[in-house]
Amino acid sequence: MLDSGKHFWDLLDLAAADRDSDLADEYITAGDYIEELKHRCARLEMALPVKTIQSPLSGYELMTAFGRGNGKWVGQVKTFLEESVMEGYLGLDDKQEALLMAQDYVKRMDTEVVF
Repeated sequence: MLDSGKHFWDLLDLAAADRDSDLADEYITAGDYIEELKHRCARLEMALPVKTIQSPLSGYELMTAFGRGNGKWVGQVKTFLEESVMEGYLGLDDKQEALLMAQDYVKRMDTEVVF
């Protein structure tokens, strides 16, 4: 939802049209599902505007907690935490849980093999 920016609603319309063309003989169309998704997204947007979604931990707090300097990893962790807030897995002010989630995420980042 965040990545699509201002095109989010247009992308949902396109997805509905594409699926409806595949399901022309079905009683319930993909468009019905997309409409429900639109309503749920609109409720989410009204309840917590995207502009207010931010990581519970600042970049400085992450660097201090991990004993690491600035780098790409800070943005990756903050994005992960922001998405966790948006999806309801993490509260906006829950720094303790954010740190636990960040530790797990960084551990996974550190063990990934990059070619």
